[in-house]
Amino acid sequence: MMILKDRPHVLSVRTVASLEFRINHVMGRFELSREKAIERIQKGTKRRTAYLKANYGVDWEDPTLYHLVLNTETLGFEGAAQMIADAAGQVDRQATG
Repeated sequence: MMILKDRPHVLSVRTVASLEFRINHVMGRFELSREKAIERIQKGTKRRTAYLKANYGVDWEDPTLYHLVLNTETLGFEGAAQMIADAAGQVDRQATG
């Protein structure tokens, strides 16, 4: 995300959802118990937070770092993917002028 932030053809996207939705998704996708799913989510959050803070001095939860912040719980994965594809086309058109 940060390494490509100044490139004209790059679209930066963050997906969000409620913790409960994320837990259920991780449980199903990776066949984990609720406890293991929560642990996996927490570890991923800590890892992203630490990496971006240490290497770029930013808070990855800052919405101004992204062109789009999409809620996959309300949009669904396919809806979010379509919005990303549409936005990527727009970014490409603007970059090529």
